[in-house]
Amino acid sequence: MKLTVRVKSGSGRKIAQKLTPLVKAANKVALPKIAAMVAERAVDAAAAGGPTAAKEYERALSQPGAIKLSKDELTVKLGDGPAKAFEEGMESWDIKTKMLAKTKKFAKDGSPYADVPFKHAITRGSVSVPTMPDDVRNAMRSAVNRAQAALVAAGASEAQAKTATVRLKRRTPGAQFQRELSIGGKKVMTRVQHARGLHDDMIRTAKLVKGNKVRSQYTTIRRISKNSDQWAWWHPGFAGRRIMGGVLSGVRREIASIVRESYKSVGLRAKVVVK
Repeated sequence: MKLTVRVKSGSGRKIAQKLTPLVKAANKVALPKIAAMVAERAVDAAAAGGPTAAKEYERALSQPGAIKLSKDELTVKLGDGPAKAFEEGMESWDIKTKMLAKTKKFAKDGSPYADVPFKHAITRGSVSVPTMPDDVRNAMRSAVNRAQAALVAAGASEAQAKTATVRLKRRTPGAQFQRELSIGGKKVMTRVQHARGLHDDMIRTAKLVKGNKVRSQYTTIRRISKNSDQWAWWHPGFAGRRIMGGVLSGVRREIASIVRESYKSVGLRAKVVVK
């Protein structure tokens, strides 16, 4: 964001000699106010995408140097963390490669593997996210009732019944296909048939909470290893939310006002235009 500041002064050469330190002093006054305002607006805008996005923007914008102000420019940097990914989006990437590079688990032959838990949403009270079929949930309840009646449904149970598999489309980078299959194209759609059902071997973990009620969590665990299908663990990527552009354009007048008042606080009259 560009700033045009024209200082109005009749003090001549004397004020000109002191202008640089006065401008620095004015910016020092203005920066905390601008940073707080920009961060607040950005977090509010990010909250529309959920609490995780809001927290990541708040964390990124609170870092030293995230927001800087000079005599002619305001810069905002989100670093290289999740906030930047939310803002700019990400191309598709290979989850398998990244997970196996970070894992601390190794098979007997020394090859790495990683276990990935997937939590399933269920209907609770007035909030409903029906991602689990009723027949699957009922089967799990029956297993719990049979195996854990003595524990008042506390502990963990596992359902062995087979469930429906899912056939997904994966958008994969043309460059990698070109290297491996000698074909061109920017993006290639490939179909991946999952070998296991979404709810195969699902685990129900339950605990007693306040009011002697039982709170349940349904989870399936899938393993990534060298034997995993090459394209089964590709993340499709996502578009950036581009929050900061809208935030900054919406506070131009307020930034100009803050800068103008900061110049006034050090004895300078200035006309400020923010673009």
